[in-house]
Amino acid sequence: MPFGRDSTQGATMQDHLAVHEKWRARAVRAVHDLRGWLRGAGAGTADTDARLHRALAALAADRLTVAVAGAEQRGKTELINALFFAELGRRLLPLKAATDYCPLEIQWQPGDGGACLRLLPIDYLSSAESLATLKAAPERWVRLPLDPQEPEQVSATLAEMYRTKPLSVPQAQRLGPRGEPAAVSSGTREVPCWRYALLSFPHPLLKKGLVVLELPGLVAIQRDPRLHRELLERTDALLLTIAADRGVEAADLGLWRCHQRVAERRPGVTLVALTRTDRLGADDSLRSAKLERLAQRTSDALGLDRSQVQAVSAQDGLTAKIADKPARLRASGIDALELALADRLISARRRICRAAIHDSIGVLLQQAVTGLSARSGDTETRIEDLLALDRRSTELMTGYLELTRRDEGAYAQCVRLDQRLQRALRERAERCRRLLSAEAFEHLAARARARLGRSWGTLGLGRTMRAMFDELRYMVAQADTDTRAIVRLVEAGYAEPQPELGSALQPPRSPQIAKYRLEMDLLHAEALRFARSGELLFTARHSAIRCFERRLVQRARVLFEHLREDWEDWLRAVHAPILAEVEQRRASTERRLALLQLVKARREEARAERAALLRERVELAKQLTLLRNIRNALDDEPSVQSMHGPRPYLVTSDGAPVRRCAARVNTAASNRDK
Repeated sequence: MPFGRDSTQGATMQDHLAVHEKWRARAVRAVHDLRGWLRGAGAGTADTDARLHRALAALAADRLTVAVAGAEQRGKTELINALFFAELGRRLLPLKAATDYCPLEIQWQPGDGGACLRLLPIDYLSSAESLATLKAAPERWVRLPLDPQEPEQVSATLAEMYRTKPLSVPQAQRLGPRGEPAAVSSGTREVPCWRYALLSFPHPLLKKGLVVLELPGLVAIQRDPRLHRELLERTDALLLTIAADRGVEAADLGLWRCHQRVAERRPGVTLVALTRTDRLGADDSLRSAKLERLAQRTSDALGLDRSQVQAVSAQDGLTAKIADKPARLRASGIDALELALADRLISARRRICRAAIHDSIGVLLQQAVTGLSARSGDTETRIEDLLALDRRSTELMTGYLELTRRDEGAYAQCVRLDQRLQRALRERAERCRRLLSAEAFEHLAARARARLGRSWGTLGLGRTMRAMFDELRYMVAQADTDTRAIVRLVEAGYAEPQPELGSALQPPRSPQIAKYRLEMDLLHAEALRFARSGELLFTARHSAIRCFERRLVQRARVLFEHLREDWEDWLRAVHAPILAEVEQRRASTERRLALLQLVKARREEARAERAALLRERVELAKQLTLLRNIRNALDDEPSVQSMHGPRPYLVTSDGAPVRRCAARVNTAASNRDK
C-alpha cells in the first residue's frame, strides 16, 4: 500500500531508506533461505543457482539514483545540500558561479580508499567508451582525496570541478557544440577541464545506496549528449529545478524537452521544484497564492500533474535543518519535497526490484510451495487411511477391496474405450490425413505447375490457377467435414455411460479448422483476383507463374502445414484424458493393494508407518512455513511506522513534533523556533 502523507508525517529520506534497506536485507536472507531449502530438497541445479544468483545480483545492485537538473542560477546545488546533506551541519557542495561545468555523481564507494573526488579529463569527450567502462579504468581519472572532518579542505577540493582552461578556438570547437557561447580572447576559448566528476563521500544516505546526480545545463548537454543520455537511462527519479522568481523560461523548457526525450523511454519518478521562493516577498498569504498560481502554470507548461510540482526555499530549508527548526522547515517546503521524493522514489524502486526478483525466482518459489502442498495433502490422506485401517481393519479391508475392484473396472473400461476409439479413428482419420498430407499438396502443386507450363495465353493461365485453388478449397472443406464427423465420433465415445469411473471424461477441445477454411477462402478469392488482374495480362508467362507460386501457392503450402500440425496434435490429444485416467486408476489400485497387504500382514508396521508419516507431516509443515515466510518477506510492503517503536513524544510551542537529533535532545526544544 503506498505511503500516505499522514502516515509518514515527520518521516525523512533516511527513514524511508532505512525501511527499504531492512526490506532488502530480509529479501537477501529470504533468497539465501530458498537456496538452502532447494539444496536440502535435492532440487538445486545449475539453472536454479543461476536464477538465485540473478535475484541476489538484483538486490545487490539495488541503488536509488536521483538526478537533479536545471538551468543556470536555478538553485540546484543548494537544493541538493538541503535535501540530502543538511545533517552535516554545513553545505557539502560549494555554491558556484560557473555556468558551464561537468555532471557530478555523488555516492559512497568504500573501494575508493576513503572519501575522494575523481575527475575525468575533458580529453575523453571524444571517447566512444561507456561511462561504466571508463569508471573501471582508474588510471584515466584524477583522484583527489577528501577529509570529511575538514570542511574547508572538502570545499576547496570540490571547487576543482568547476575549473576551466584556455584552448585554441579550433581545439575548443572540437570539444564544444556548434554555436556554443564562450569567451574568446587572444585566439583562445575557456572550456571545462573535466568531462565527469565522481564524489565518493561517507554520508548515511549514500551508504544506504542513494546516488545523487547533479546534471549541468544545456551547454554541457549539447557538448556531451551521449553521456547525458546514459546518465538519464539509469536514473530512478528526475528532479527539475525552476526559479520561482523567474517562472518557466525558454532555457527551462529547452532543458525539460531535452530530458524528456530520454526520460520517456524509462519508468521513473519526475518532480519539479520551484526554488528560491524566499525571493517572492514576506507576506505569507500573498506568497502562497502566487506560488499556487505559479505551480499550476508550471505543471501546465511541462505537461505534468499538479502534485508533481513543489515549491521550496532551499536556503531556508538548509538553515532550518541545521538549526533543527521544524516550523521553518515546513515553511520552506523542503520536508514536503523530501517526503514526496522518498515516497514515490523508494516505492517505485521497490516495485522494480521486487519484479526483478519475481522474474528470477518467482517460478522456483511457487513450484516449491505447490510441490510441498501436494506432498502435504498426500501425506494427510495416507495418515487418515492408516488411522482408519487401524481402527476398523475388517470394515476398511472390505471397503478397500470394493474400491480396488472399482478401480480395476474403471481401468478396464478406460482401456476398452481407448481401444474402440483407436479402431474407429484409424478407419475414419486416414482419409483426412491423406487430404492434408504434404504429398497430396505437392502433387497438386506439381500438377498445376505442369499445366501452367503448357497453358497458352492469359485465359489458360487464369483457368489453371483458379482450378488449383478450387481444389485446395475443396480439400480444406472436405477435411473440415471429415473432422466434424470424427469429432462427433469422439464425443459419442466419451459420452458413453461410465459408471465405474465416477466422473465423465471430457474430450479435448475440437480443432479449429473453420479458421483455416476461412483463410483458404480468402486465399481462393485472392487467387481469383490475381487470375483476372491486368498484371497477368501484361506479365511474361514465366514471371507470372513465379509470382503466382510466391504470392499464393507458398502461402497455401504454409496454411496446409499449420492445419496438418494442428489436426495431428488434436488427434494425439484425443487419447490423453483416457490415458491419464488409466494411469491414475493404476496408481490408485497399486496404492490400495499395498495398504491391504499392510493391514492383513503387518499391522504393527502400518502403525510405525503412520508414526513416520506424522513426523513427515510436521517436517512438511515446517518447510511450508519457511517457504511462505520467504514469500511474505519478498512480497512485504513495509511502512515507515514499522521502524519506530514507542517513545516519548516531544512537541514545540506551536505543537509541531521535535526532530530528534543524535547529538542532543533537551527540554529547550520548545523555544528553538523563537
